[in-house]
Amino acid sequence: MAPPTAGDALCYHLELPKAFLADHALMYLPYSENCTYPLLAEMWYLWALALDGGVSAQMVHWAAGVLLGLATVLLATPLVGRPWGWVAGAVVVLVPGVNNQMTAPLNDVALALFTTLATAAWWRAVFGDGNRRWLVLAGLAAGGALGTKYIAMVYAAALAIAYLGIAWPNRLRRRQLAPAAAIVTVVAVSIGGFWYVRAAWFRGNPVYPFLNEVFAAGDAGQTGAKETLPASKSPLGRKPSGALVAPWLLTMHPERFGGRGHQLGVVFLAAVPGLLIARRLRGLGALLTVAAAYGLLWYLLRQNVRFLLPAAPLL
Repeated sequence: MAPPTAGDALCYHLELPKAFLADHALMYLPYSENCTYPLLAEMWYLWALALDGGVSAQMVHWAAGVLLGLATVLLATPLVGRPWGWVAGAVVVLVPGVNNQMTAPLNDVALALFTTLATAAWWRAVFGDGNRRWLVLAGLAAGGALGTKYIAMVYAAALAIAYLGIAWPNRLRRRQLAPAAAIVTVVAVSIGGFWYVRAAWFRGNPVYPFLNEVFAAGDAGQTGAKETLPASKSPLGRKPSGALVAPWLLTMHPERFGGRGHQLGVVFLAAVPGLLIARRLRGLGALLTVAAAYGLLWYLLRQNVRFLLPAAPLL
């Protein structure tokens, strides 16, 4: 309930909605690299600023954390039952990186909310009743994730890898693979694609300021243009040995990966004995595959611990 003080919140999560309100338009700011990011969460904050102020915007992200816990209950219940599903939801809300972010108008918890809902719907489509309405819901949630943060594309890739691994050995599921992927993709792009079209229109690059070395139309001299995979964003390096020690270092030294305020606590190390003692559960392997694929892509791209919040509900 205190006034917002988080650096990124004051830099752009609240500054951009304030500027949009003052101009009465979703205008383009050429000297702000953030103004063409996906800004769905910031649009929520715009409403909060219009109705009250910065504290209300902060409460919006707090509510997203509560909803993330409930989304985890939805994800866990088909596997472990409702009582243990509530335990899983409570554990996610108690993750330090989650409840710290709930006190500031940022967007990582909002992203984790959407990815968890998309995964829960996808799981029901694959292992539940098979009704395609779940794929539509997965697409809606995935579209929300795409509209919230670029890292959603990495999570989408991890989900696609897991689905391909599940469907390919089974002939029936293999035939359903393309239609299912088309449903989720069309719905997701319809919902979240606007922000990427906007970035491409103004910057010549749908994921500006990243991949400017790929998109020739992107002006590498623009404010904010940067190397996509700088060594400074990979403190573990990108060798197999670094991946092996990553869970321990992320747990014990999160300040090396973006700050202690975003740490995941014990979820990584707790997952290890959890895997050893858990009985075999239908569909658990799929969730672990998504988490492993996402973790691997995270390791190969940008090693910031807050980008791992979408994996917390899976673990």
